[in-house]
Amino acid sequence: MSPAFSSFLRTYGSLLATWLLLGITLWYEYSPGTYLLGNSNTVPLFVPALHIVRNFHLLLFLVISTGLLLLKSRSPNRRTLVLWILLIGVGYWLVERAFRYQSAVDYYTIWKYQITEKLKYDPFSNPKLVPLALRDVQNPAEPFRVRMKLVFALGQAGVQSAFPVLQSIAQAPDQNPDLRYYCFLSMRQLQPQRFAALLAAMPADSAVALFRQYEQR
Repeated sequence: MSPAFSSFLRTYGSLLATWLLLGITLWYEYSPGTYLLGNSNTVPLFVPALHIVRNFHLLLFLVISTGLLLLKSRSPNRRTLVLWILLIGVGYWLVERAFRYQSAVDYYTIWKYQITEKLKYDPFSNPKLVPLALRDVQNPAEPFRVRMKLVFALGQAGVQSAFPVLQSIAQAPDQNPDLRYYCFLSMRQLQPQRFAALLAAMPADSAVALFRQYEQR
């Protein structure tokens, strides 16, 4: 091993090792064979332990590269190399962010069309997915079962921004009465007082009568 190569390893070994660990954790977390497991009911697209490890690696990577940039900056070539490695590390982080969002969208799509409730993760823990749910719950092209599931899930998750959307569905007489009924339930769960005032002002029809019958049980 030449003296120049030994000096390079001593200077940048820990930095390159951290970069390698970032790549390994990124691949492991998002490899299809790792997170799909051939079963849509076990889709752990969010693995907290791996995210913690990855974030620790990223923090360590930035600290080490910044330190080396400050301590080993006598040579312009070394400074340029450290800057490039630092930029690559940040690039890894940006790619990870994009993968994570796409995985969340994929997870939401799988969850939305699932008949059963076997998935353990709350898709609305990612706030970026809420607009997708609000869009789909208003889309008449979506299957009725999907819209009803979204109405229920938005209420269970406490998504306050869903209240006006649910209200517009609940007050539309041309909507399915069962769907409107589920909207009533979710609206009551989100904002009980506001919902009570709205219900009192609604004209009596099949959906309102169904909900009032439910309340009297």
